Amino acid sequence: MFLNRLFERLASNLWVVPAAFAIGAVVLSLGTVAVDERAGQEGFAWAFPGDTDTARDILSTIAAGMITFTGIVFTITIVALQLGSQQFSPRVLRTFLHDREAKAALGAFIATTVYALMVLRYLGAEGTDVPRLSISVAILFVMISVVLFVHYLDHMANAIRISSIIARVGDETRAAIERMHGAEEVVVGSLPAGPASRLVRARVPGVLTEIHAERLAGVAAQSGCTLVLRHALGDFVPDGAPLIDVYGSCRTDDSGIVRFVDLERERTMEQDAAFGIRQLVDIAEKAISPAVNDPTSCVQAIDRIHDCLRRLATRQLPSLRQVAPGVIAPGMTWEDYVTLAVDEIRIYGEGSLQVVRRLRAMLEDLMTCVDEERRGIIRREIEALDDGLHRGFADAMDRANAQEPDRQGIGT
Repeated sequence: MFLNRLFERLASNLWVVPAAFAIGAVVLSLGTVAVDERAGQEGFAWAFPGDTDTARDILSTIAAGMITFTGIVFTITIVALQLGSQQFSPRVLRTFLHDREAKAALGAFIATTVYALMVLRYLGAEGTDVPRLSISVAILFVMISVVLFVHYLDHMANAIRISSIIARVGDETRAAIERMHGAEEVVVGSLPAGPASRLVRARVPGVLTEIHAERLAGVAAQSGCTLVLRHALGDFVPDGAPLIDVYGSCRTDDSGIVRFVDLERERTMEQDAAFGIRQLVDIAEKAISPAVNDPTSCVQAIDRIHDCLRRLATRQLPSLRQVAPGVIAPGMTWEDYVTLAVDEIRIYGEGSLQVVRRLRAMLEDLMTCVDEERRGIIRREIEALDDGLHRGFADAMDRANAQEPDRQGIGT
């Protein structure tokens, strides 16, 4: 549990990878300088034939230039984060913070600076030979950094495109769906008979991000009790609020139970597929807001939502499920997912022909891949879509066009 939380926090920080690169640069500089000392003045003469003053000038230029270079890269990264927050959704910032290529580029630039400074420190000692191998490695680092900078610019230019952001969130959501609603048989949970014998309360406020079901199952098996969570993944739990109902006798104290339920500052998609759909809905809403007025981007978000709902259409989605023996937790049902995915976009996109037509195409397609029991919510959404036509479109021709399903929104 602690390791999972630690890895999640490290993965969402910009400083971890650059710090690791910097430490690696220090170690490498000590190694190359040691090799140079052993090789002597004539060693590696083919690599760098210059004298001490030339070496000092090169290293000073590299160190000063790379610090400026790194500052520019950090500025680009911060601008990309700000743009993503304002134009798309604050929730998509986590996709940038998990970007390994950006972190690796930043790490390489910082490592080059640190390496040059470390070798320059060695040159300050009197009577030392020119570390020819070390200087050659520093020059090589600069050449690699230039290549990485060009790649970084290309990567960031593509990363901040709305289609790339939507695709990345869609990919993460599909992965979360497979983790949480995979092919294995779902055991439908039910509340034990009678009242709960004990109530476990939250010790800190936060969003329920992860349930360590196997650990909780061990607690339940140890005492022969049943643990029922009061909140679903993604719910905010205030400090002191009811968190877990204990049915039966349990020897483990409250602190030994709550530590297997993670309450964090924000939602993650480790066990919360609905958070992915939440992000796509947020992007769609921002796109059709009067300030942005970009229905095509909204349609792109609906495309990914459509794919996610299709994957969920045939999965078992009970309101209560047994996540492990003796552990029961509430979950998102099919109606919950459809409501989350459709309602807000339908309301805010009422006057957009593209949005209404694309939603209708999605809903009619979903009707073909679900059983009769799940068609009720889809019918209600289609009826609500029809009811909004008179509010959204004053012209009869526009209302007629809006009743035509279209996977591109308009144009086919």
